[in-house]
Amino acid sequence: MQSKSLLSCLCYFSVFFAPLIFPVIVYFVADDAETKMHARKSLLSHLLALITVAIASISFIFVLGAAVSIGTELFLLTVAGFFLFGLVNLMIIVWNIVQGVKLLKTV
Repeated sequence: MQSKSLLSCLCYFSVFFAPLIFPVIVYFVADDAETKMHARKSLLSHLLALITVAIASISFIFVLGAAVSIGTELFLLTVAGFFLFGLVNLMIIVWNIVQGVKLLKTV
C-alpha cells in the first residue's frame, strides 16, 4: 500500500478521531498533489459538519430562552432543525467513509 493513498484514506476516516487537525497536518506536510486534494476535500466536509453543529447549538440557546415567552411552535421548529442537522451530519460521515473505502480499493 502506498503511503499517499493511506494518508488520503486517513484524512477521510479522521472524522472519527481528529476531524480538523489531521487533514490540516496532511495538507501542509504532504508533497503529493493528489494527497493534498483529498486532505482539502475531507477538511471541507469536516468543516461543514462543524458549522452545522455550531448553528444548531446557537439556535438551541436562543430558542430555549425565547420558548418560554413565545410558545412551543418555535421550539418544535428548532427540534425539527436538529433532526435536519443530524441527518446532514450523518450523510457527511457516510460520505467520508465511502470516500475512504474507495481509496482503499484503488490500492
